[in-house]
Amino acid sequence: MHSTKKKRIHEIPCIVVIPGCNRKDSDVGLFSKLAHKNAESIRVEREWQTLLKAVVRYVVCRENKYKALINLYAGMSIASAIIFCRVNHLDHTCCQVCFIGFDFKQQTAAMPGAGKAEAKAPPNAPASDGGASSSGAGTGNAELQSLQRSFPPDSICEFIQKMTSGGRAQMIADHDRLRQDERHVFHFMKNPMKNRFTNILLFSEGAVVLEVSKHDKPADTYIHATKIKSKFGNYVLAQSPKPETLIDWFRMIWQLKIKVIVCLIPLDNKDDCAKYFERKVGKKIKLKRFTVRTFAIRTDEPTTTYELSITNSDAKHEERILYVLRYPNWKEIFRPPDPREFLAVLKSAWALEQTAGQGSGDAVSPTLVHGISGTRRTGAFVLTSMLCRQMREKKQLSVVTACSTIRKYRYGVMRNRVCYTVMLEALLRFAADQGYVNGRSSAFVRAIETVRNSITLPEVSDEEDSW
Repeated sequence: MHSTKKKRIHEIPCIVVIPGCNRKDSDVGLFSKLAHKNAESIRVEREWQTLLKAVVRYVVCRENKYKALINLYAGMSIASAIIFCRVNHLDHTCCQVCFIGFDFKQQTAAMPGAGKAEAKAPPNAPASDGGASSSGAGTGNAELQSLQRSFPPDSICEFIQKMTSGGRAQMIADHDRLRQDERHVFHFMKNPMKNRFTNILLFSEGAVVLEVSKHDKPADTYIHATKIKSKFGNYVLAQSPKPETLIDWFRMIWQLKIKVIVCLIPLDNKDDCAKYFERKVGKKIKLKRFTVRTFAIRTDEPTTTYELSITNSDAKHEERILYVLRYPNWKEIFRPPDPREFLAVLKSAWALEQTAGQGSGDAVSPTLVHGISGTRRTGAFVLTSMLCRQMREKKQLSVVTACSTIRKYRYGVMRNRVCYTVMLEALLRFAADQGYVNGRSSAFVRAIETVRNSITLPEVSDEEDSW
């Protein structure tokens, strides 16, 4: 190890406690000397090898030393030890523990900001084992560190104090927090005939629950659709209707007071989507208590807009206007449209929302978006719309956060790179259109090339494309 790195380590005293090791004691001693030239290596007797007793007996160096040692050695294996440090917290002293190890013959690592490492990790050493990259920069080493270390730990004393003071209520609250992100598919499993695909789940969390009228069975509340409410738009992401779920489709439209539907498939194949409106003026579809009539059609490439009226015999003298924006050009997932064209579809949908009187807020009716499964095209459209609105209103962009959040509620969204790259390029084009970035700059051109070059056709199999 480089002498400057030794000096950095030696400035603060520490003790290495060895409760057990799978290497010879000589290696343990070498490990101790690497940590500190005057380090005291202690082989703990068997009766002292419990964690609590060891902590009580050996409490040593300061917090900054502890963090430095973690950054230097964390994730490496072979020799094992425990480094203890003293952390002043409130009015008492706490103990923090770090299990660390080091393979002396093969690996070395640099502290963040310490420049380049003096030796590279073997070519076959996995990043998760703590091998340093050749750059050795702080950010580089941080990327190679275990994700587990991104979670702030409690010291043992803090944990015991929390459990002692909180008691049963604290334990129950901690367990409840563990379940906050849990997702359930009970209703999906209970309604197999209403699902187009067995592998496209519907999470119960966020799912649309249909209201039951006098015409419906008491338990008939299921539809494969997810409701998303945000500051940047309210949406329903839905599977296209099947013949046996068409009545549920109309029930959902009526219940949620849908005014705009974005259809992202050609509607040429009846197996992909049951007919829920006529594509000729003056024609109508009647199903039980619902009647849908087409009274105007407007084509504005690349989209076609259908103006419909929908009535419900249970709500006499009430006729609602419904707009369907059909975009037929994304026929196959692995052959995406030009993102500029996709952005034009997005803007057409916004214009329709304004025409229909949709504003913003929780009380506003959502825009219904569907493809076939209601996940890939649908997810790309909804996320692009939300992020463009965020960019326009807040001058901010939270791509990964938004995608992760939607994926918690709608299974399969952004599952492949094609949809992700369509969204990214559309966002870049939108930023340039709004004047937030220079669309003619070399940096912008390189960004577009990077996005486009990331698409690889073999990533999408025929089986995946079937839905």
